[in-house]
Amino acid sequence: MASTLHHLADIRRNHGTGAALKWIADRLARRLLGASMVRVIWLEAERLPEWVRPDASLDFRFLEPEEVRYFAGDPVYELEAAMAEQIEAGSDLCFGALAEGRLAAYGW
Repeated sequence: MASTLHHLADIRRNHGTGAALKWIADRLARRLLGASMVRVIWLEAERLPEWVRPDASLDFRFLEPEEVRYFAGDPVYELEAAMAEQIEAGSDLCFGALAEGRLAAYGW
């Protein structure tokens, strides 16, 4: 519980109160309804300024269920091992950016 409150404080400090409230709403929706809020943003990489383009050293791809289970072992990623079952059932996908075997970012 203390780590959750610490994480929430970090979100508020780094991204503002609105982001913290959205995080709380997402966590509640996941626990109570089995749902999650998603915002999809589409960017065309070739139209972005050079300083914003993705790092060529990152590996972008959909993650396999066993990879999700592995990363779920580290609480910093906020993934749950049960999410891998959703991938196996064909009801969800997880797109990740990996850097040298570490998960740099993901979208569910």
